Amino acid sequence: MAVFGLAVAGFGLAGLPAALRPGPTQMVSADPEQSINSNTSPIVAVDPRRPQVLVTAARVDAPQLNCTLSVSTTAGESWRRLDLPLAPGATNCFWPDLAFAADGTLFVVYTPTGGQYNPPLALWLQRFTPDNLAPDGPPIRVAGELTFQPRLALSGDR
Repeated sequence: MAVFGLAVAGFGLAGLPAALRPGPTQMVSADPEQSINSNTSPIVAVDPRRPQVLVTAARVDAPQLNCTLSVSTTAGESWRRLDLPLAPGATNCFWPDLAFAADGTLFVVYTPTGGQYNPPLALWLQRFTPDNLAPDGPPIRVAGELTFQPRLALSGDR
């Protein structure tokens, strides 16, 4: 009876969907600049064509407003910095959000800040190519001043 129970349990477990498994804690980036910054509001997106490709984005609240992007092509085992082209005249990015389209194109939205009290200057969108996550042209302005805390959602390739 015990063997039968183990066999049934084994067949049942084989059909479970993929899930996150706990592993050792590790840094998402080895960038020494990030270790002195206050990184907050992290988010992650997974390439639907290649689940081993993960991209994270986070706000940097101190010492200077900015954002970070990191990419893993090894399902989170190792990471590298992903450079985000800044909007024309911008000195930073802030409050990034990201999503993958069904074809693997990565989209990132962010708001550069500046001036007195660092208000958001506009909302910008940057595309990255599906195969090597290289910037696909310059960023595009999609909304005006004081656009704050953007969120990005994609449906298929829309």
